[in-house]
Amino acid sequence: MPKSPQPFFWYELMTTDLDAAEAFYTAVVGWKAEPFDNAPGMPRYIVVNSAVRGVGGLMTMPEEPAKRGMPSTWLGYI
Repeated sequence: MPKSPQPFFWYELMTTDLDAAEAFYTAVVGWKAEPFDNAPGMPRYIVVNSAVRGVGGLMTMPEEPAKRGMPSTWLGYI
């Protein structure tokens, strides 16, 4: 029987409260959070890892969408 394929999604949460999101998902889901070293001037980004691999990231919502009232949003990538 062939091996099952590996997952191919990456998830990102854009949020207005990055610290609260990090605290929530590390406590509730059990993800491990690692800061990602962005280029100067880029929004703060945190990579979240399951017990096996990286599964996604958490990032500060850009200023313009936040000003317009955009809610925190999960995005899935193929």
